[in-house]
Amino acid sequence: MGAAINGYTLCVVAGAVPLLSTQFGLSTLEKALVISLNVVGAMAGGIVGGFLADAAGRKPVRACPTATCARSV
Repeated sequence: MGAAINGYTLCVVAGAVPLLSTQFGLSTLEKALVISLNVVGAMAGGIVGGFLADAAGRKPVRACPTATCARSV
């Protein structure tokens, strides 16, 4: 489920970049940062999720993002 959520997020951000670019006048570097920070956030989430899974168990930690995504759709 995590890969699907990450792929969905990347698609949403990629679709929003042209609108953000015109709204805020983003340069090419700033557009690249918007997209790449999404990947950095996914890596940070994986690290934090790993520590949480060690502390609380894998199943409860996996249930939280799944429930959040299902609630937002």
